[in-house]
Amino acid sequence: MEPDIYENDLIVVSPLRKTEIKGTGDLAVIRCDSGEVAIKYVHKEKRGIILSSRNPKYPPQLIAGDQTLEIIGRVILKIHFYHI
Repeated sequence: MEPDIYENDLIVVSPLRKTEIKGTGDLAVIRCDSGEVAIKYVHKEKRGIILSSRNPKYPPQLIAGDQTLEIIGRVILKIHFYHI
């Protein structure tokens, strides 16, 4: 998720249901069909849910109606440690 979240950063996640995500760019911890867990920005659109990252190495991903997406929670706090 770099450049927003770096190795050794501490994040605090508030558990919630998929229906509680506004879809206007919430930063959330998600689990995809593949079992991968990631932190992504969530955007709701008519054709599905777009998962995006600020890191250009990871292109946006469309989650269509036939795919499942588990929203584990919304990121509510990030603490960056400069020297660990």
